[in-house]
Amino acid sequence: MSVLETQLQASPQSARRDAITIGRAGMASESGKEAWIFTMTLGGETIDLLPLRNWSQLDVHKWGPRGKLPGTPAGLEITLDHVRVAGETVLSNDPEGAAKLQRLLNEWVALEKGTFELAQKRAQPKRTVVDQEALERPENLVPRFQVQLDQKGLVHINCLLGKETLATIGVSVPGFNSLINQGLMHKPHSLKAGALHDWVELDGELFSFEKETATPINSKGSSTTATCPRRRSARART
Repeated sequence: MSVLETQLQASPQSARRDAITIGRAGMASESGKEAWIFTMTLGGETIDLLPLRNWSQLDVHKWGPRGKLPGTPAGLEITLDHVRVAGETVLSNDPEGAAKLQRLLNEWVALEKGTFELAQKRAQPKRTVVDQEALERPENLVPRFQVQLDQKGLVHINCLLGKETLATIGVSVPGFNSLINQGLMHKPHSLKAGALHDWVELDGELFSFEKETATPINSKGSSTTATCPRRRSARART
């Protein structure tokens, strides 16, 4: 078979560059009789929908690999007298056949793209309005510290971001260095801690942790609200 001439019909749909346009072309069959086939145009490129060919043979412009089409048209079947796609059949000699086939193909593209976009949205974790508001609260944007006593009367400092505990240390130089190395605390010019782990001095300012200034952990090990440590001048320490 050979294509004699192409007669593209005007598209009844909006001529978007990413929309498929269907036309008709005259062909000479092996018996010498003239037959009509459909042509398919996308982005200024045209292919002939030749009978008894599969999509890989028809897609000479590689629309699929180039991302111009989402794949092989659903259920595509082309014969001398009809084209079947997306479960519907369009007769080659139907005067309205080009418009019908154009509608079917563009609806198939829209459905495939919509399904892909929906799958992408479902794959993304959803953040509720409550979570977003909590995240944007000023107290949740920077770490804060909470002082607690355990059942043995030892002082612990929790570094919190919102409701999440980022780190827990004892009142010691290695503990504070751990916070500094994790980027949870600015490095002071001077750092000292008491041998009994009940005070710390940062840049000459003394923080004393006495038993009545921190709320102990209850018997179940859950946290309770802690008060701030007492702040004294470094000169007052004995």
